[in-house]
Amino acid sequence: MQGTGLRIQTVVIAYQKWGLSVPQIPDEYNLSEAQVNEALAFYAAHSQEIDRAIAAELLYLNLKAHDTGKT
Repeated sequence: MQGTGLRIQTVVIAYQKWGLSVPQIPDEYNLSEAQVNEALAFYAAHSQEIDRAIAAELLYLNLKAHDTGKT
């Protein structure tokens, strides 16, 4: 993912949560299929760390949305 400006988390979410297939992801993010496969392989090797990062970001976004709704 180096040099793409895209994070592994983005590919993982597109694959797992949005149900995009490996051939669909390159079209969405201007990547090669090899880059997608590399990202998913990296995720497989580091899934706990990446899952924690995704959860932390979702928590932050939810808290931010909640705080924005208060003002």
